[in-house]
Amino acid sequence: MKEYINLYDAHGRSLGATNEWQRVPDAFDYIIFKDGNVTKAKNGKTGKIEFKSTSATGVIQYVLNQGGTILIKAGEYEIDQPLTIIRSGTAVYGETPTYAWHEGKRYGTILKKNFDGDLLSADGGDAYIHEVSIKDIVFNCQSKTGKVISLRKVVHCFVDNCNFLGNKDTVVSIDTVYVMRIKRCNFEDCGDTDKPTILSSPTVDKNVSIYITRNNFERDKHSSIRVEGNSEVTIVNNFFEGTSDYTYPASYFIDVQNASPLRIIDNEFVYGNYGILSKGGVVQYIARNNFQNTRMRHIYVSNASGSAIIAYNYIYGSDSADDYGIYYVNYSEEKGGAIVAFNTMREVDLKWALFVAGHRHKIVGNTIQGMPTSFDRYAIAISGKYNIVTANIVTNMDDSTGKYKGIADSGVGGDYNIIYANEFYNVDDKYILAQHTYCDEHLYTSLPSDGFAVVNKPVHYYDGANYYLAVWDGSTWRKVQLT
Repeated sequence: MKEYINLYDAHGRSLGATNEWQRVPDAFDYIIFKDGNVTKAKNGKTGKIEFKSTSATGVIQYVLNQGGTILIKAGEYEIDQPLTIIRSGTAVYGETPTYAWHEGKRYGTILKKNFDGDLLSADGGDAYIHEVSIKDIVFNCQSKTGKVISLRKVVHCFVDNCNFLGNKDTVVSIDTVYVMRIKRCNFEDCGDTDKPTILSSPTVDKNVSIYITRNNFERDKHSSIRVEGNSEVTIVNNFFEGTSDYTYPASYFIDVQNASPLRIIDNEFVYGNYGILSKGGVVQYIARNNFQNTRMRHIYVSNASGSAIIAYNYIYGSDSADDYGIYYVNYSEEKGGAIVAFNTMREVDLKWALFVAGHRHKIVGNTIQGMPTSFDRYAIAISGKYNIVTANIVTNMDDSTGKYKGIADSGVGGDYNIIYANEFYNVDDKYILAQHTYCDEHLYTSLPSDGFAVVNKPVHYYDGANYYLAVWDGSTWRKVQLT
């Protein structure tokens, strides 16, 4: 009979039964268990004890050499040397309940790392290894160096419901893996200087698809996730927490280079120096993420191609710095541009709450509330041309010692933009305009002679003596004096 395990998320909420590909096998090819100080390997089909030793490392490696489905029964196993997976179709299961760490307990199948170096490796060598699974195991790394799981030239690997504790190095290394799934795992106190917790860095060919979901990352020393190379990357419903003094992580929680496409959705970030970094590649979605007390650069996207959607993110609190909250730059002239929409930012004490650079982007329906004014601030700053800025709300920025506190494109490289139907409450300065930018509710004191962003749209104009409604018809200004 197939077994189904009830799942829980990082906060102990039930997620229901597992789906088909998470089922526990009916029977295992090998079963490893402790008998006093002796570790034994039983053939799951014949029931015969094929190998036993006081060295748990030797017994586990013997079984890994055979391949197939392997169950390591609950208990603590001292691992003194590297373990290697050499056969396709190897699936290693433990007996660790889902999120055993949630109640502060350590139980189940525990592999205790007693050496510096890679703990468990799978390397296809001149060919590829197919179908590797690692599930329900606690890795107690005791601040050792070396990777915990190192994968190279593997077609498909699935790591599920594993606990990684105190590894002073990268935990999961992904090098030329066609499909990689990391799900429902717990990472605590892992990584080191320049050593991200999960690292995808292909050296032979690209990692085709990386899917990271429902994991918990706590107090990682460097980035929790770093992905390099042209991979399809999906990071969904994970929890990231640094230290309350902002010592760790020392870099971005998520650092992705040249992903194509990239999707980062429904993650939660607490106490970080930086949030999400994406450089190059194609950003598809960065949406519905929640940032609490992250210092700056909550979302920082540069040189991305494609029409990105950055939407429905919630940001509360920041450091006081001459830096950015949400930053997006793409200067390509492609039609459509990015959509930066319906993000909410509260108590963000940065110079630039929302900064969008490039052409033909849509900045719609964002809310910026309560930026302190210890130095000059921009709620929304636009650099580039033909951007549309509409239906945004800026509130509670009324300290008279500050300036540039509304929506601006002047002084930041903007021109020929369209700014209209935005709302302002308790804001000193609404707009700082470039020469050719259309903006409703703004009193123009000069009219450009060489074109305008919008044709046949009236603006308010004051020539120093009289007030007018002025309309650019594509070649000249037409004015009607107001009495």
